[in-house]
Amino acid sequence: MTEQQQHLEARLIALELLFRGMLAGISSRCADPVADVERMRDEFNSTAAGLRIGAGDDHAERMRELIVARVDENFTAIRDRVLRDMEIEAAKAGKRN
Repeated sequence: MTEQQQHLEARLIALELLFRGMLAGISSRCADPVADVERMRDEFNSTAAGLRIGAGDDHAERMRELIVARVDENFTAIRDRVLRDMEIEAAKAGKRN
């Protein structure tokens, strides 16, 4: 892997982590954080259904599939993070009571 490829990979990972952190933070402030994450996932999926990349060849379809799969993994990670944060808050509240 070249240095440029390593920088691109690091940049993509950084953006993905930033994306996860921002959405988890936004959702954690909602009345029902898990439902908010699922709402965002549903909105993405409805938008992704119409996603067209390139000329519609096999490569374009494969890219669409990879994009959808990767974002779905991110929403799963965001939901897991929100659930973990909820568990931590519940444990803190239990200790106070």
